[in-house]
Amino acid sequence: MLSLNTWLDQPLTLSASGETAVPVQPATGLDLPLMPSGDGQIDLVDRLYPYNGDVARRRAALLRTLQYFPNDKTTVFSANARLAWLDWNADKNQAALDRLEPLLKGYEHDVTPDLYSWAETTRALALRDLKRTPEAEAILLRIARDTRLTADRRAETGIDAAWLLKTHAPSEAVSLLLEIIDLPSSWLPDPYSLLA
Repeated sequence: MLSLNTWLDQPLTLSASGETAVPVQPATGLDLPLMPSGDGQIDLVDRLYPYNGDVARRRAALLRTLQYFPNDKTTVFSANARLAWLDWNADKNQAALDRLEPLLKGYEHDVTPDLYSWAETTRALALRDLKRTPEAEAILLRIARDTRLTADRRAETGIDAAWLLKTHAPSEAVSLLLEIIDLPSSWLPDPYSLLA
């Protein structure tokens, strides 16, 4: 209902000419139609502005999504987690942490465990890059061994944890990689190469 109400609150351009009205584009030139649901909006952003595309337009689209669906908790979490990922990829680790900290404190029971753990993984990677390795390692290991999560989420996070462990606890890194290899995930080549 919140998504529907947000969608209904947006203005609609009507024309008596019988021609299709051209939507007014914002100053950024961002072409982002309003979808009827927050999940649909996030999917549209991911399709139109992928991670490997124009980062500035992706960021603008995610910020617009937050404007479109300010009361949809899953959408707010998803958009902010994606924005934090963009910050981390741009080596803005503190900005990523600043965005993630309140998100992780307030939304744990409002989103799926996999989505929540993805945001936690981003937090751990930012901590790692800020040389707060013990904190990062603890988060990554907890996620990698959480049986409630999908095999892909656990494997991806476990590989990141193994990279941290290999320098000071190689036997624990090997043990973790052997656990990951047993998971039915799409990440299988990576743990084998790291194990070698």
